[in-house]
Amino acid sequence: AKGKVRPDQLAASLPQWLELVGDRAEAGRLYEEAFKKAPADPRAARDLALHHMAGGEFDKADPILRGLAEKAADTGTAIWARRTLSLIHI
Repeated sequence: AKGKVRPDQLAASLPQWLELVGDRAEAGRLYEEAFKKAPADPRAARDLALHHMAGGEFDKADPILRGLAEKAADTGTAIWARRTLSLIHI
């Protein structure tokens, strides 16, 4: 499968790999960049919210999750966002 990764897949997976190797700052920058380019993309919003949550930055994850819960086009994403939002307010 080498060489068969589409550029959009690579861009989405690179921040995850950076987190795995301990470069949270660069991963965060890439998540932010993806979210700014496509704020309506549920994957970009979800990835950024989860990044903030993993770093204990619940105040940064909250508005992203609220936006997903209110504006998600599909029910599954909205339910996930509401459930995840409730976890940070326990």
